[in-house]
Amino acid sequence: MLQAAREDRRSEPATGDRRQFWRVTRWVLAVLYVAAIVYFVSTEGIPLDRGAITLWIFIGLTIAVLGKGWRAWLWMILDWMPFTLVMFAYDYSYGALGHYAGGVMVEGSHNAVGFPLHIQAPVTFDTWLFGGVLPNAWMQQHFYVAGQSHWYDAAAILVYITHFIATPLIAMILWITNRRRFRQWVAVIVPLAVVGIATYMVYPMAPPWMAYQDGVISEPVHRITGIGWNRLGLGVAERMLHDGQALFNPVAAMPSLHMGFATMVALFFMIGAPWWRRVLLALYPLAMGTVLVYCGEHYVIDLLVGAFYSCVIILVWRLVIRSRRRRETGEESGVEGSSAGDRELAQA
Repeated sequence: MLQAAREDRRSEPATGDRRQFWRVTRWVLAVLYVAAIVYFVSTEGIPLDRGAITLWIFIGLTIAVLGKGWRAWLWMILDWMPFTLVMFAYDYSYGALGHYAGGVMVEGSHNAVGFPLHIQAPVTFDTWLFGGVLPNAWMQQHFYVAGQSHWYDAAAILVYITHFIATPLIAMILWITNRRRFRQWVAVIVPLAVVGIATYMVYPMAPPWMAYQDGVISEPVHRITGIGWNRLGLGVAERMLHDGQALFNPVAAMPSLHMGFATMVALFFMIGAPWWRRVLLALYPLAMGTVLVYCGEHYVIDLLVGAFYSCVIILVWRLVIRSRRRRETGEESGVEGSSAGDRELAQA
């Protein structure tokens, strides 16, 4: 019997062979996964709903843990559950707050939780800030041509659409490559989503394109976010974007979480980075802000508040890291604690 057991063990594939088999399998499936995403996007457009995005991410993560046992897959579910639940709650509450009595959205009308809608205030602020000129109207007057799309319209939609995929994609990559950084990413993204939805609740505000439709803005400001898809030959993507936008709360302009999340991406990866990388990262929120103003999606004041929220959250997080580091090491020097905290936050 012992001899038979030894022969059985010798007949089993070596552990190294099994690991190599699963490693090759994961790479093959990863290539097929990327190909499937490319095909889907080229034929159906970039998915904007949370369910579709979450499904694609969980398929990718399942491929990443394939062959590592059920425990690895369960840990993946547990790691992602808080992040996923908060983002789903954000999306659903985001839409629910767009309900108004009788479906009428005018200055002073109240949302589902009783707070009045603001339309005139951001117009007044932006016009004052820019010396009597409304940036949205100025940019569309100089760059937008009705019925036409230019190269910068194509660039604009590509920048705009990153809002829907950057946050979960970064989370996915960090979870695969560095779980510690993944938890740090969740720790700054979740508070940003929470304070954003809280502001939408207590201060509902109409975006520029809606203010123009309501006659608050006299110069034309259109919602032109999707026209760049035609330039790229992806008309179906424009229709999907339009349908997706129709599901969202149209008066969730303050703050701009497009700008907030873009700023958070830049700030998060700036920590501990060389100066040239910081410069490149800073271009992302600048590009996003330019696109949002040009396309009539947000006022400048929305961008400033969104960026401010991100700055406050990342600052608080860094202070927490420094404080924890000092407690763990017994350091008294604030400078030393700051450097150690930054190294911990930036560790990859």
